[in-house]
Amino acid sequence: VQQANYRQSLFANYDFEVNDNLSLFAQGIYGFAGVKGPWFNSIVMTGPWQATIFKENPFLPQNVRDIMTTEGRDRFNMGYSGLAPLDRDTPLGSYSVEQNDEMYSGMAGFDYDFTGGAMDGWNLNAYAQYSENGQEMIFRDGMIMGRLPLALDVIPHPTNGSPVCRAAVFNPGTFGDCVPVNIFGGVESVSPQAASYLQDEKTVVASDSEQIFAEAVLNGEVYQGFGAGPIMMALGASYRKDELRQWKKDLQDEFVFLNGVNTGFRGLIPENLPNGMPGVRAGSVPPGFTGNSSLSNVLFTGSYQTPDTVLTGGFSVKEVFGEIDVPLLADRTLINSLDLNLAYRYAEYTGSGGIDSWKYGLNWRLTDEFRIRATRSRDVRAANIRERFDATAGGANVNDPVFGNAVIGTSSRTGGNPLVEPEKADTTTIGLVWQPTGMLDGMAISFDWFNIDIKDALGQLTFQNIVDGCHIQGAADLCQYILRDPTTNQITRIDRLFINLSQQVLTGIDAELNYRREISLFGGDESLGFRLYASQVREYYNQLPGAPRDNIGLEQPEWRVLPALTYSRGPLRVFLQGRYFDSRTLNRNWVEGVNVDVNSVASVTYADLNLSYEMEMGNQTYRLFANATNLFDRAPPQTPGNPGFVGGTGGPSTGLYDTVGRTYTVGANVSF
Repeated sequence: VQQANYRQSLFANYDFEVNDNLSLFAQGIYGFAGVKGPWFNSIVMTGPWQATIFKENPFLPQNVRDIMTTEGRDRFNMGYSGLAPLDRDTPLGSYSVEQNDEMYSGMAGFDYDFTGGAMDGWNLNAYAQYSENGQEMIFRDGMIMGRLPLALDVIPHPTNGSPVCRAAVFNPGTFGDCVPVNIFGGVESVSPQAASYLQDEKTVVASDSEQIFAEAVLNGEVYQGFGAGPIMMALGASYRKDELRQWKKDLQDEFVFLNGVNTGFRGLIPENLPNGMPGVRAGSVPPGFTGNSSLSNVLFTGSYQTPDTVLTGGFSVKEVFGEIDVPLLADRTLINSLDLNLAYRYAEYTGSGGIDSWKYGLNWRLTDEFRIRATRSRDVRAANIRERFDATAGGANVNDPVFGNAVIGTSSRTGGNPLVEPEKADTTTIGLVWQPTGMLDGMAISFDWFNIDIKDALGQLTFQNIVDGCHIQGAADLCQYILRDPTTNQITRIDRLFINLSQQVLTGIDAELNYRREISLFGGDESLGFRLYASQVREYYNQLPGAPRDNIGLEQPEWRVLPALTYSRGPLRVFLQGRYFDSRTLNRNWVEGVNVDVNSVASVTYADLNLSYEMEMGNQTYRLFANATNLFDRAPPQTPGNPGFVGGTGGPSTGLYDTVGRTYTVGANVSF
């Protein structure tokens, strides 16, 4: 089900013409967007997160205690899931998150046209902009992992025999408020008092990002040309500065506090270990939640900050650029026009140094109907502020090849990497455009072949890609992002950071057909339009450091087709669109019949409908509209999944398929 969301926006623009040559402009934007819904469905405590249950626990069923006596055990580890279900009627309720983003942006600039002299006909456009975005992630009813091990270590009270936390007996000054929890018998066995002790009312992770940007562009005619048209040029320079700050508003949600003092640790430490906390029994805290092996005091809300600092980062970039259009030939046999385009840009990034990019292209119009275009370019992109410095703690589930592809639940850190280098993409495109006349007037057909070869591509691999790359594909550089327990060799954490891939290549074909003509079905003043867009991925792979090609394109549809039909009659417009996604491989690393029965995902087609009607009343124009997305309520193709670290199963890709079902939208716009 789609999460609840809400948004507000305000836009203001002002233009002032000082004289025939100079005009000033300013713009302001305010936006607020929020989304809320469930966070993690349930806690899964397996492997290094298994709870320890001691024999003297009075909640322990007697038959289990008898078995322990027979086997000479004083404790056992118990893995479990579902301690925090999505059911508000249970004692532990549900774990939810609300994300609010508030954005301010202001921009001012000028536009000046030169007249007379050597600069006659040239134009100068310059502006400066300041933007700020504030974000709050509000987590409600999260599990306090600095308390759960204490509440599970239950003994009979020394005087009355009632269940009591062992830590409350041995260190009442620090843990006297501990409430024992009974997990035998399901969530319903948890008392309201225990639920109140274990749940955090609200955790807030906040971040602020700021950007300063300024740019000036000068453009005009350089030379009258060689008879095919004037040579045009543009020159410019820009400056950008980005800064990010991220923090937890209450450090008690990040670190364990004892007697009001921040211990600097995100989890409890048993009293027998260095920095041990008196009253915390040896063996009572799972290794995954011990000290700073734990992600945060409140589950799945961790950050990279320390007890004394917050996460901060920033960078700036200075750029100069130029572009020139040179008409080479015109009005020749099979050369209606032939134009050359050249461009160059140099950028200097703090932390990455200087890097240049360029482009050259030809546009050859053979006749009024046929045109050939070709472009070769070197494009560069440095990591943005969040790709460098953002950080989030959470959970993940992977198939671990070290343990026979067993499903492993583990903690994770996801975010930026200040050490990444800019990515460089060499792009080649060759295309043909046909715009016939006569009986087919109104039609346009285009075919474009493209090849994008990215060196040092910036990317975030999936958790499974990191594990498979390290252990199956031989990408040794990825192993540093997988942390394992030195004793059991179980995965304790995976760091999913932005990294530079050695190479990423995408080759494909884009084809488009457009046709529009006037018709008369219901009295005239009508038009009918048809558009067909198709894209084929012919090759798509990653090259990880020290590893063979990884054909990630196998998990993408080879063909995507978007047909659309538009009918207009006066103020009425009807738009019908289809969306076709080809079949694809479920998991490129699986063998059908070995890892899974069916290693493919079926194709799917959706239909969308839009109706709109415009009418004028006085000086105002009203537009009424109604949309139906996924008109026939097609379900997404079903895919098998694994139990996640937080419960539930994997499902269809939300990036490709409609996972909500048929939705309706009605509304109105007014212009005045």
